[in-house]
Amino acid sequence: MKGFTIIYSDSVKKYIKRIPRDRQINIIRKLDLLSINPKLLDIVKMSGRENVYRVRIGSYRALFVLDFEKKSIRIEKLDTRGGIEKYY
Repeated sequence: MKGFTIIYSDSVKKYIKRIPRDRQINIIRKLDLLSINPKLLDIVKMSGRENVYRVRIGSYRALFVLDFEKKSIRIEKLDTRGGIEKYY
């Protein structure tokens, strides 16, 4: 049973479809681990934004909003390290 519900933004869904299949599987597995317990992974709180965190997945980074009250995780952005730095 999952503890948190994962919600993917439209841009993340499109990005996942564009990357190689083996990396897609790795990313989705790692994000599914977030749904069990976000604190199990090495997440980093992003400074200057409330409830926004980052998780490293190989050469990719995912920015997500963690809502403990609604028990949801909204994946806002998925990109390589350089792409995330430009976004944030």
